[in-house]
Amino acid sequence: MGISFSLCISHPFNDVGKLEFPFQVTSQSMSPRAPELTFQVVPIKKRRIRVLSLFDGISTALYVLEEKLNLDIDIFFSSEIDQKAIRIQRERWDGKIVQLGDVKKIDQTLLHSLGRIDLVLGGSPCDELSLVNWRGRGLNDPESSGHLFYNFKTIKEFFEKRMNGQGLPFFWLFENTNKMRCSVKEEISKHLQVHPVLICASQFLPMLRMRYFWGNIPNMENFEKRMNCKSSLHLSCFLKPGRLANLDVTKTITTNVSNQFSRKGNTLPVTMNGKETPLTLNEVELLFGFPEHYTDASNLSVRERYSLLAKGWCVPVVASVLGPLAEIFKVKEE
Repeated sequence: MGISFSLCISHPFNDVGKLEFPFQVTSQSMSPRAPELTFQVVPIKKRRIRVLSLFDGISTALYVLEEKLNLDIDIFFSSEIDQKAIRIQRERWDGKIVQLGDVKKIDQTLLHSLGRIDLVLGGSPCDELSLVNWRGRGLNDPESSGHLFYNFKTIKEFFEKRMNGQGLPFFWLFENTNKMRCSVKEEISKHLQVHPVLICASQFLPMLRMRYFWGNIPNMENFEKRMNCKSSLHLSCFLKPGRLANLDVTKTITTNVSNQFSRKGNTLPVTMNGKETPLTLNEVELLFGFPEHYTDASNLSVRERYSLLAKGWCVPVVASVLGPLAEIFKVKEE
């Protein structure tokens, strides 16, 4: 006669369920041989993710979560004031985004009304933080766009406290330029209580684009170990027929189209019909990880679309950073 019992182990995120291991000890356990054990794993019910994206731009975060990670999104809140970016949001994500407007107008009352938020992410404007802008006013001038970092901090801490108080997991991600003063980086790290990870897009794409990422997404620390790993993709993989790559890897794409000249010899990245030329807008969209025409909305000019892309995130980078969330939250096939 056998004896059956179960060992229940709480899941690390104990709001989503537990693992049950029923043990069955057969009559063989009466002999010197080890008892025969059988295991059964009870599936964990995962939640749909609820997201708040600050400084949302053209909603790269939503594109990554929905299209690349295939997460089942319960609700996606966006805070953005650039009307050109919002036009792209509406064109691409009609009905899937709840727009909250200016981050400076998000108060405690509004935060309380949003309910559970599993993920807060964003990258505040870097203009006033970058060393490229020698007049940059840094973090602490209330009139500076750099001061918007504190809005991210306040909102992140609000939901961190709420979720932790309910015993629920909470994740966050903050991004900004790597070309900031050490004192600014240290101050951000002090407020967020974590050091940043430096990630270059060249790990995933033939483009140099280095950014700091602060956050608590699982396995983030592994990216710096791969800093010397380069993508096997060549710039030519992203060009239209008849266009020849002059470079293996292009430099950082900025809001200034003329900045596509390489550091060596003032070479533009592409040759077509014997003439050097910049990357086309569609090629830049592909380089950032979007499908062609993603930014083609509401009659925006090429320059406006190019600028919005340059201010945003690289899809493969963010998809790789946020990838572990697909193991924690519900995906659309489930």
